[in-house]
Amino acid sequence: MYEMRRGRAVGSLLVALILPGLAGCAGDIHTATTDQITQAAFWQELAAHCGSSYAGRATLAPAGDTVVEGRNLVMHVMECAENEIRIPFHVDDNRSRTWVITRSDSSLALAHDHRHEDGTPESDSGYGGETVVPGTTRSQAFPADRPAGELEHPDGTNVWTMEFERDDRFVYSFHRTGTDRRYRIEFDLTETVATPPPPWGR
Repeated sequence: MYEMRRGRAVGSLLVALILPGLAGCAGDIHTATTDQITQAAFWQELAAHCGSSYAGRATLAPAGDTVVEGRNLVMHVMECAENEIRIPFHVDDNRSRTWVITRSDSSLALAHDHRHEDGTPESDSGYGGETVVPGTTRSQAFPADRPAGELEHPDGTNVWTMEFERDDRFVYSFHRTGTDRRYRIEFDLTETVATPPPPWGR
């Protein structure tokens, strides 16, 4: 499967793989736009890892961070539906976090589902952002509350990014523009790890 993913870089093969997947979310595949094909390719790449878990490490965090720095980090691509992918993000024994990626005809959205140990939502659960530009087949940015098409974000905008860096690394990152508040977590895709317990609330 790893070598098959590498092969999808060939343009004609990529389109052949992606167009059928557009039928459920973008209407007539013959009228699919380049933007839709680009985001569908990213979606397919992410869904190809469904069921797998990967270990990660924080390579960038604010000074003095105790949330992810030096922690045992695992992402589990747990559920892949037609228009929703759920990825629990475990920090040591804390199973409160799940990344929820959804797609529509025009964009991808990222929400952070945060739960208490009893399964009830935390007060800030659901925050996130939505793509305002198509990104690339390998990288998508999710700025919070920005109008579609705006390439520049004013200071204070939260921007999350998910990226396949090369063929062996998945990167989740966060930046608050105009500040030095940044997180970057890199996951090794070359080796799966044991499936962690379900996230709290599941």
